[in-house]
Amino acid sequence: MNINLRKLGLLLVCLFSAFSVMAQTGEEKTQLFEYPEVPDRLTKPELRADYMVLHLWDKCNLEKETITDFDAFHEAFTDYLSFFVIANKDEVEKSIKQFVRRIAKNEGNLRLLLTVLNEEVLSPYGNYVSDEVYSMFAMNLADEKKVDKELRRVMEHNVEIINANAVGAVFPDLPVAIVGAGETSLHQLASELTVVVVNTESASDTSIFKLRLGTDIATNALIGAGLVTVVSVYDKDSTAAESQIASETKGWAVAKVEKPGDRFDMRVTPTVYLLDRDHKIVKKYVQIDEVLAIMASLKSQKGI
Repeated sequence: MNINLRKLGLLLVCLFSAFSVMAQTGEEKTQLFEYPEVPDRLTKPELRADYMVLHLWDKCNLEKETITDFDAFHEAFTDYLSFFVIANKDEVEKSIKQFVRRIAKNEGNLRLLLTVLNEEVLSPYGNYVSDEVYSMFAMNLADEKKVDKELRRVMEHNVEIINANAVGAVFPDLPVAIVGAGETSLHQLASELTVVVVNTESASDTSIFKLRLGTDIATNALIGAGLVTVVSVYDKDSTAAESQIASETKGWAVAKVEKPGDRFDMRVTPTVYLLDRDHKIVKKYVQIDEVLAIMASLKSQKGI
């Protein structure tokens, strides 16, 4: 599973010790509840992780006792996530279903879960970022009748955005106008590589990205050769969009869409996608230095 390994050291300590949780400074942290001990007969790391995934919360009354110590809950929940790295996917899915069913019965504990999920799993800057794991929690929450209807809707919508914007997914077709040329659609573009930049108001990092890309010699050569297209996407309802479009780089394509935040994965800015010739997403969350390196390599390969 796509999960960050920053706590792998803690995981291994937990797997082969008495599972005590200690701070990195050596000071003991408040433990929310007593963790289970893995039976000695389970010697393989993945089997020990499976056991912890399924039984970690056995001695925590998630249903009836509202947890007031956020830090302790955060520590326990991230310990829980750390076992996902080694545990079998089937056991992780089973555990998440059981965990969600229990915690959904306590509104206060559910709020804690949502906070840590957003910080550690959904956020690209979290220690355990994983769209797959987030989707498991979200879809189980959406299936729970005890969960507020609006929250269920948000969970389902988040998963829809994650799936639609996943690497390997086909990017949606958009009507585009090529600056200095004419109108077409994104799926009609015959480029080997398409760079999609989603503009956000007052996002200086997006402006810098576009400035550097627009003045890059390799990029402009590839655009001129028809091998690369840059699509700059604007919010159709933005009052500032028209003036920005008027000054867009010649040779780029422009698209206007309604509520881009409801369609694209904008957890990171600048929001940039790289698409292949079939308009499938091959990269996202790319920074300008990586894009410029790709352009230089492609230019060299093509002998331009």
